[in-house]
Amino acid sequence: IGTVSFQNSGWWAFDGEIQVPGTLTIASGELLPTTGSTITLSGLINSSGGILRMGGVTLNAGGTLSAPVSVSGGSGNTMPARVYGGLVSVDNGFSETGMKVVLGPGTHFYNAGLRLYDFWGGGGDLTVDATTYNPTVVVSTLTMGVTGNALMTIGAGSGPWTISSTTILQRGVFYANSSSITAMGDFKISTSVVFHAG
Repeated sequence: IGTVSFQNSGWWAFDGEIQVPGTLTIASGELLPTTGSTITLSGLINSSGGILRMGGVTLNAGGTLSAPVSVSGGSGNTMPARVYGGLVSVDNGFSETGMKVVLGPGTHFYNAGLRLYDFWGGGGDLTVDATTYNPTVVVSTLTMGVTGNALMTIGAGSGPWTISSTTILQRGVFYANSSSITAMGDFKISTSVVFHAG
């Protein structure tokens, strides 16, 4: 893809591989690569109102990704270490069980925040796993379990986490494991959260 703008609301689905050496703008709605698809980014994916929704999709670490990203669908999601310029939201799909997102090796930058939430509000469970590859995580705001009823779990692994702004842990379980966690802003933990310090 060279320079393309998706203008209409709704879902824009594709299957297979999409290469983005130019600029892809999601003006509204959702760009929805199907499970098993690959995004090879060397240019720019941005947004003026839309989001990139991924579930079981392979994304490289190149290019610039400034569009908001939503990750859901199944247990085979690995987030590559890269700079995410837009808000990254991780949800449990249709209130499913066994939902898991693994943070890949390297350094992750979530410049507009990382949130875990129950998309449909119907329960289920969702795990963000940093214990497999123990990455370094740098995030502006971290939010877990503010909406819905799903059980949210974060395993921080042994890599360092730096949260530059606000942390809100509303519901779920946070395993600090052996990581070092630096919180520079407000750190709010509800009584509904179990926090394991190590």
